[in-house]
Amino acid sequence: MALLVLFHLTMGKAKLEQRTGRKILRWTVFERTLHWFVAILFILLTITGLSLLYGRAVLIPIMGYDGFAGYAQFAKPVHDYLSLFFVIGLVIMLAMWFSENFFTRVDWEWFKKGGGYLGKGHGSAYKVNAGEKVWYWILFVAGIGLMISGIVMLFPNFGFERETMQGANLVHAITSLVLSGFALGHIYLGTIGNEGTFEGMISGEVDEAWAKQHHDLWYKETGGQGEAAGQTDQGQPSAV
Repeated sequence: MALLVLFHLTMGKAKLEQRTGRKILRWTVFERTLHWFVAILFILLTITGLSLLYGRAVLIPIMGYDGFAGYAQFAKPVHDYLSLFFVIGLVIMLAMWFSENFFTRVDWEWFKKGGGYLGKGHGSAYKVNAGEKVWYWILFVAGIGLMISGIVMLFPNFGFERETMQGANLVHAITSLVLSGFALGHIYLGTIGNEGTFEGMISGEVDEAWAKQHHDLWYKETGGQGEAAGQTDQGQPSAV
């Protein structure tokens, strides 16, 4: 969080050069619904998980032993039950976007330009840029580790040995911290870090200028019409 604050104060928001008012469909209703389903569960699991992980050191001095014990009795079952729905959503999401996240030569050029965040101009990108692909694969690898270790911890009655349970606890803690850290960067870049990005995950549409500026090859590839050949979620032609 400190690094993000420092970056924002130093580099500022990536603003749109000029809004056109013409909208392009980027994310469908299903994609947005699944994204928010997983995102909300991830936030709730992060809050409950970190509070249990660091509760003895952070929360007990604030809440007292009895207060933390009461909180833990609430937080742990919430964390356990919500994790089952999170696993389902995450698996579907990773499978849905799997084919779009393989690296190409274009991505290397994007990296060399710092993604347009380091004053070297915007790197070209298709629908998913190189930075988003990095986040996807971190989510893929760490997410699998998180899910498998969580299952081991959730079902100790399967007869796992003590060393297996200890390893699962360690893997779960490490992967959750890694994902939480990168998720902060993802949230920042998807909201206040990039003007116009958050609009796409709310309405599904982005300004034409945003598409040209951040995903120029995707814009050209779709003919300036976005997903579904210019159709909005309601099946009406988008204003392009």
